[in-house]
Amino acid sequence: MKIEIKHKDTGEVLYSLDAENNTIKQTVEAAVKNKISLAFADLCGANLRGADLVDADFRNANIRGANLSSANLRRANFKCADLWCADLRVADLSGAYLADADFNRADFRLANLRGADMWGCDLRSADFTGADLGGADLTLANLYLADLTDANKEDATF
Repeated sequence: MKIEIKHKDTGEVLYSLDAENNTIKQTVEAAVKNKISLAFADLCGANLRGADLVDADFRNANIRGANLSSANLRRANFKCADLWCADLRVADLSGAYLADADFNRADFRLANLRGADMWGCDLRSADFTGADLGGADLTLANLYLADLTDANKEDATF
């Protein structure tokens, strides 16, 4: 089955994969493995649970409501991406670049955000219960109504 990842504004195909029993997760993983930029991609609502997306480029992408729980997102670039209501439970976002991204109502429970750059992020009503924010940069982040219960904030910058 052929799955295409399209530009969120123009509809241009950024990457496609034609494989038997293909899934959006397999297609996105293949794009990242092949070092294809998914900047401006439309991945709204995508099920990427447990995906291996180390060093992925999701700048300005629409990833609203996506399931990224347990995903490996180390050093991924989400600058200015829209992850409103995204599920990032137990995800590894260590060293990720998340500056100016919209994580309004995102679920970061038990996520690893160690050393993540979250400068200027919209984190309103985000849930960080039990998350590791050690060394993260949250300068100018909007944390209004965010839940930081039991989060490790050691050496984090607010």
